[in-house]
Order: sequence, then structure tokens, then C-alpha cells
Amino acid sequence: MNGASASSSGRHRPPVVSVNGETYEGDVAPVALTAEQVTRVRFRTRWRGLDPRHVAAYVAQVAAELRRRDQSIAQLVDELSLLKQALRDWQSDQARLPYVGELDVDPGT
Repeated sequence: MNGASASSSGRHRPPVVSVNGETYEGDVAPVALTAEQVTRVRFRTRWRGLDPRHVAAYVAQVAAELRRRDQSIAQLVDELSLLKQALRDWQSDQARLPYVGELDVDPGT
């Protein structure tokens, strides 16, 4: 073998990933994926490649998990908003109370 390849020279080339027309180099695309984006991804087929049915089943599973995650995040954002408003209301109520100052309490009594 005279030709130097990336693997024989010890240099690792990051994979190139194409997601919905955008090309990324590296192990992970630097975008937050939605379930719809995952379901639109199509893989090139090659002779002796992956079984398209298994790929489609896995993509469907990932998309379903992303939908569940997105619904959970939306629910948590709503809950957080309610809790923040409740805290602001409580703080406003506390601010309206008269200031008592330090109490002069004799611990011996």
C-alpha cells in the first residue's frame, strides 16, 4: 500500500452529515432537531447497505421520542411560568406588609 489514506496516516476525518439540505462536519449536527426534521431525513442506499425498513422504524422511534420530549418541555415551561407568577405575587404581597424590624425578645423569659 503506497497511498496514504486518512485511516492509515492516523488522522481521523470527522464525518460529514447532511440534514435537510444543511451539511455539517463532525459527530453531531449543531442544530436542535424536531420530530418533523427527523422524519424528513432520507438516507442514500448502497448495495449491501442498511435495511431501509429498519432505518425507517428507528427514525420513527426517534421522532416519537422527540415529540414526547417537546411536549414535556412545553408543559414544564408552562408550569415554570405559573410558578414564577405565583412567586412574584407572593413577593408583592410581602412587600406590602409593614416592616416590623428586629424584635427585642429576652431569651430568659
